[in-house]
Amino acid sequence: MYNKDIKLLINDRFIPKLYYASENNIAKENLYSKFKITDKILVHKNLYNRLLLLIPVLNELKLKLIISDTFRPIEIQKYLHDNWERLTGQNPKQSLAPIEDAPHPRCTAIDAVLADEKGEKIIQPSSSIKFNSEERIPDYVFPDTPENKEKEYNRNLLRMLMLSAGISPINKEWFHFQLPNTELYPIITVDDVRNLSKKETKISRLPNNYYDIPIDYWKNDHKSKKRFWIFDDSYFNGLPIIDFHKLIERLEN
Repeated sequence: MYNKDIKLLINDRFIPKLYYASENNIAKENLYSKFKITDKILVHKNLYNRLLLLIPVLNELKLKLIISDTFRPIEIQKYLHDNWERLTGQNPKQSLAPIEDAPHPRCTAIDAVLADEKGEKIIQPSSSIKFNSEERIPDYVFPDTPENKEKEYNRNLLRMLMLSAGISPINKEWFHFQLPNTELYPIITVDDVRNLSKKETKISRLPNNYYDIPIDYWKNDHKSKKRFWIFDDSYFNGLPIIDFHKLIERLEN
């Protein structure tokens, strides 16, 4: 079986290092091998099209994205829920999305961090699932040190890049991004992707773009963290082409 809405994203600007595709994770086993699915970057075609917009921008910035989580089939999500308390000592409701609402099993979300041309992470807040810190919150205000200023700058740069491509942040994890209206997408199973071709999808042209977030969005004076989370996809409709120079100008001002 193959779901035609799911695409394999292969480009040197996107580095797959899936957290659950190795034994170095909370579960202490390779869950992608366990469920016999690829450890490549699988995303819904709508997310795929928006990520493509970032390729020329990342090229100019000489940056890459390390993708640590993307499609997580509903079977893996259920396995984690069933075993989370044993693995972490926490109730899964504290740190895992409910099985029926989770975006990763819909192929509509990615966890990503910025990397340099060599694929090495640049300075940014911790994204470790073991790192129970306020740093994971998207608007966490760092103590005033040069290193922390760089962390904050790179965190905000990643957020701006995603927003400019029509991909929404959320209000709990600075590194998690997803399509708006993600609950409208169907759950994807292991069988839906098991026969997906591993050939690179040919990119014939870049899709129409989304851009321009209200200026006050970038300030730290917004009243509610809910503003990080854009639920309605129409927010991004009809916006002009991405311009990374404007992004940088906004970030620095």
